[in-house]
Amino acid sequence: WIRRWLGIALSLVGFLIARYLAAFQLGYIAHAWDPFFGGSSEKVLHSVVSRSFPISDAGFGAMAYILEMISGFLGDRARWRTAPWMVVLFAILVLPLGVTSITLVITQPTIVHHWCGLCLIAAVGLLTSVPLAVHEIIAMGQFLLEAKREGKNFWRVFFMGGTVSGGGQPDPDRRGYSLAQRWVASVQGVTIPWTVAVQLVIGIWLMARPDVMRIGTVWSGDADQFIGALIVTIAMIATAEVTRQVRFLNIICAVLLLIAALAFSRAAPLVLASEIICAIVLAVVSIPKGRMLERYGAWDKYIW
Repeated sequence: WIRRWLGIALSLVGFLIARYLAAFQLGYIAHAWDPFFGGSSEKVLHSVVSRSFPISDAGFGAMAYILEMISGFLGDRARWRTAPWMVVLFAILVLPLGVTSITLVITQPTIVHHWCGLCLIAAVGLLTSVPLAVHEIIAMGQFLLEAKREGKNFWRVFFMGGTVSGGGQPDPDRRGYSLAQRWVASVQGVTIPWTVAVQLVIGIWLMARPDVMRIGTVWSGDADQFIGALIVTIAMIATAEVTRQVRFLNIICAVLLLIAALAFSRAAPLVLASEIICAIVLAVVSIPKGRMLERYGAWDKYIW
């Protein structure tokens, strides 16, 4: 359970931000404060993308955040084997919400051509919660697969929990941990090797590049920001050691960036050089696995 508190806290932050933005969209407050971009948030919140939803998209996000927070409280510390359905419910809320959040972030510079500072903060918090949650999801999946192999009733185990032979080591008792020990345990299995850190830096640079280097075509700017958001998303998921293998997807992003550079940036040498260098470096740093601090039993063979 100690691994879930940070995700719950991030969900609360996301709920408060989304609730504030929804209050502006619905007319309860006259202005939406932005910590970075001035009045840019208001243009995003009243953009054609936001108006295309039948309800307030920020209000819908607030509802999703509060459901995610509640689902984080459900179950005991070993719910991955005592109540697998709770973990599936949590995954249904966390993972699609993360994808939706990133999609909306991508639309800000590419369609609306403005940024929303509070939206970015909420998206970062949500992205951070994904690598914190995937360990429990994978443990639950391994448990259900082993129970099925042993001939147990799948749906009974799914809803009621159970045991499997060779169930591994007992769950650690962390009730006597100090505050510092609890913090370390809550992020155990989430690491940022230098290779993943470089991927994050490249993604952030590409998202900021059109505003920092105001040269090149609109197409090159949109391509940089779109690909940059994908790179950051993939790198954040790769910070979880159990999903470190997803870093290879950034090699595909490097190829896409190289194609976009040759297609849209030939008239702007500085932009072209930036994109080519980023593509080459991204491809190189996406190959090494990086340092692994933990062991994950049968799952280790899937971490390349």
